[in-house]
Amino acid sequence: MRIGVIGAGAIGRYLIQAVRSGQAGDHEVVVVADILPQVEIEGLPYTTDVTTLPSYRLDLVVEAAAQAAARAHVIPLLEAGLDVMIMSVGALADEAFYTRLREVARRAGRRVYIPSGALGGLDAIKAAAIAGLDEVELITTKPPVALQGAAYFETHPVDWAAIREPTTVYEGPAIEAVQHFPQNVNVAAVLSLAGLGPRRTRVRVVADPAATVNQHRVRARGAFGSLEVTLNNLPSPDNPKTSWLAALAAVAMLRRLADPIQLGQ
Repeated sequence: MRIGVIGAGAIGRYLIQAVRSGQAGDHEVVVVADILPQVEIEGLPYTTDVTTLPSYRLDLVVEAAAQAAARAHVIPLLEAGLDVMIMSVGALADEAFYTRLREVARRAGRRVYIPSGALGGLDAIKAAAIAGLDEVELITTKPPVALQGAAYFETHPVDWAAIREPTTVYEGPAIEAVQHFPQNVNVAAVLSLAGLGPRRTRVRVVADPAATVNQHRVRARGAFGSLEVTLNNLPSPDNPKTSWLAALAAVAMLRRLADPIQLGQ
């Protein structure tokens, strides 16, 4: 496939490198778009005007920028006849946007690909939802440095120096969590789509000064029984707020698109 990438940050650059090295299957990145004119990727056309991407005869555009970029550009790209992959999955917790996204993709006959990110167990959650789920919870534990700067703490200040042990700094529904922590719990949106939706999926964010990894723990209970999956993810080498597994999941999805054998749901 001919691929365009929106976002020249840590994840965007990692994906480009993976495609160029052949790790992501038989694809080609042909253009990069970003709002910053000074950011460029060697050997690739670069644009600050996302609306020009369809002119590059693309098969797929990967959004790897921010929730705002996903909301602004994904639907017009679908309407222009392109498939899209969304990395800023927190945008999908916006129920109006998600409903519109499905309608446009169906009408245009295009596909929207959503990687599993830094989570595990999504196939099991999707299957369990068919019989009925009673409860789904995401518990995210990170070092304080990975949480500081989140918008939530502007109105809910935390004395970080006073945190000596694992401390819950947020608890609430996924629909709110992805807005308060767009760089930390994007995965809550994916979990919501697989199970109970963004209003009934619960999220707890824990700051742990002893943590050396980004941990996501998924708990679910329903007619199928119960499930608990824990992932201890190393942060991205280029961004401590992002789990490396999130970028790897996108590479895995690109490989899957090129593979005639499909494993899992």
